[in-house]
Amino acid sequence: MLGEHARQFHRVELVEANRILVCFRPRYAVAKSYCQRPEQVTHIEQALSAVVGQKMRVDFAVEEDTLDQGTPLATRSITPQQRMLEVMQEPMIRRAEALFGAQVVRVDDPANRK
Repeated sequence: MLGEHARQFHRVELVEANRILVCFRPRYAVAKSYCQRPEQVTHIEQALSAVVGQKMRVDFAVEEDTLDQGTPLATRSITPQQRMLEVMQEPMIRRAEALFGAQVVRVDDPANRK
């Protein structure tokens, strides 16, 4: 499963001699979130280190996406998938994922939220 998500990358940058940045397009933000889980980062870093012969570090990022007119996407209304990605970045949620192997499958907003 890690390989399927990792293949969604758009580009890789060498940030330092032993550090790379893996960039994903916004539509693959879920793949980026999966890859940056601590247990997945460990697997990726170990594999890279074995290939290049030195300890490697990996960072992940989602590239900024803009509309055709140059307007940032943040000005558009948020989609359920984007809301889920926001929630997945919350420290409490990340801790639950790490402790219990939990996975966010749905986000229910409070009924009184406008």
